[in-house]
Amino acid sequence: MDKDFYQTDDFAMWVEDESSIHIKAITKQGDPVELSFDEVELIMEKLIEWTRRYR
Repeated sequence: MDKDFYQTDDFAMWVEDESSIHIKAITKQGDPVELSFDEVELIMEKLIEWTRRYR
């Protein structure tokens, strides 16, 4: 998996052009995505990593 891309079934985020982070969180039915605290922690860690790398 690309180091600047993270995805689960209904959630994706990636770095675009080393200048912005895109986040997509929606189910196939158009509902909001429910994340566990563990998933949120992993996402936060990845966001912090990317922010430090590209800032």
